[in-house]
Amino acid sequence: MAYAHSFSADFYGDAYYGEYEHRSRRPVDLSEAIFSMTKREYRKLCRRKFNGFEAGVEDIMLMAIETDTVSNFDSPVEVWIDPDGDFRVLVYDWEEED
Repeated sequence: MAYAHSFSADFYGDAYYGEYEHRSRRPVDLSEAIFSMTKREYRKLCRRKFNGFEAGVEDIMLMAIETDTVSNFDSPVEVWIDPDGDFRVLVYDWEEED
């Protein structure tokens, strides 16, 4: 079952992070989850949803916000990037400690 987003602005994060500074195994906001996609996932997303053009994190975030769909509300939240649900990322409610 899918649900509409109902999160605070903090959930989405900042699309202007430095790409490699904010890669995480347990992303705590949407922008960090997008930055943490594998190169393979990212290329596939660009190829299929952006007609092969390299999309920026802000473009992918906008698509996810417009899609307005999550699979669940408890952590980790699975956020749909596209309306078909072909691309999804996980957002956790806390970072894993080392």
